[in-house]
Amino acid sequence: MRPVERTLSTPRQAVLGALAAAVVSGAVWGLGHAVAALVEAIAPSPDANIGLGMFLLALQTLVVPFGMWWPLRLLGVPGAGLVAGGAVVVLVVVVTSVGVLASVVVVTAYTGLAVLTARALAARRHGGLTSGGAA
Repeated sequence: MRPVERTLSTPRQAVLGALAAAVVSGAVWGLGHAVAALVEAIAPSPDANIGLGMFLLALQTLVVPFGMWWPLRLLGVPGAGLVAGGAVVVLVVVVTSVGVLASVVVVTAYTGLAVLTARALAARRHGGLTSGGAA
C-alpha cells in the first residue's frame, strides 16, 4: 500500500501546523487552569501550592508534544515526531523563564518554523521536492 500523497504547500503546512500547535497549547493551558481553579475551590491554600504548580508545568510539557504530533503527522510534516519533541525543549525553557501563557505563543511560532525547516531538509535530502510533493 502506498502512502497518501501530500498536496499541501510548504507555507500552508507551516501555517496549519502552527495553528494546530496553538489550539493544542491553548486547550492544555485552559485545561490546566480549570483544574487549578477547581483545586483552589475545593481546598484553598493560603500559601503557594507547589504541587499544583508542578502539575501545570508537567501537563504542558507532557501533553502538548503528544497533542501536536498527531495533527502534524496528518499534515504530512516530515519528522513530525521530532518537531513535536522539540516543543518539550521550548516549553521547558519558556515556561520556566517567561510563563505558561507566553508558552502558547512561543510554541506556535516554533512549530511554524520547525515545519518549514523539516520540509526544507526533506526537500534537500530527496533532491528538491516541489512544494506539493510527498515528504
